[in-house]
Amino acid sequence: MAHLGDHIHPTPERRRSATIDAPPPSCPLCGYHGPFRPHKRTGRPDASCGRCGARERHRLFALYLHGCGVASWAGAKVLHVSPEYFIAPFFADAALYLTADLADSGADIRADLTHLALADAAFDAMLCSHVLEHIEDDAAAIAEIHRILKPGGIALINVPLDPGLAETYEDSAIASPEGRAAHFGQFDHVRRYGMDFPRRLATAGFDVTAYRGTRGQRARHAIHDATILYLARKRR
Repeated sequence: MAHLGDHIHPTPERRRSATIDAPPPSCPLCGYHGPFRPHKRTGRPDASCGRCGARERHRLFALYLHGCGVASWAGAKVLHVSPEYFIAPFFADAALYLTADLADSGADIRADLTHLALADAAFDAMLCSHVLEHIEDDAAAIAEIHRILKPGGIALINVPLDPGLAETYEDSAIASPEGRAAHFGQFDHVRRYGMDFPRRLATAGFDVTAYRGTRGQRARHAIHDATILYLARKRR
């Protein structure tokens, strides 16, 4: 007969069995079910899909976009900065899907996010994934995102977050690749964003909602707690 204590304090053998019996993660982008790969640099487990290579942030983007449906972007004008090309099919029905990057020759236009040569209120939606942490003047970049969106338009933004930081950590005196890697986690990052990041968006004139997906979705697709997609809607 099972005892209550068996359920509250499972033995190591039972813990191992539960781990072994857990289904492998799945990728909402390519449909793969199976082992995911650890992050090459940090060793973070389940960082990349074992087939298409999608990271946690891409998988969360896909969950949100699947929920919206392709038809919801029909007729929309969309700007995708530093584009991840497996996201493009979600915008197959968009009136315009324009990609922009400062260095990627495969993008439609070469663009500096702090000085976009694009008209005011030209886009219905904008995607920006893991870009702002590379930009010294992120306030100027956020202001440009706000400028090029139509009133009521939405920016889908995520950045590497440190949940242990209440306030973003940045220091312009730290300029060497070695110093930036030590302080900000990567040689080309110029800050470590804390949980105040949504306030930076709100200050620029956005109404901000955090999208995380459900707990079950995060477990099924191996999305860690620090991965958050911010939905920044330009106030009308």
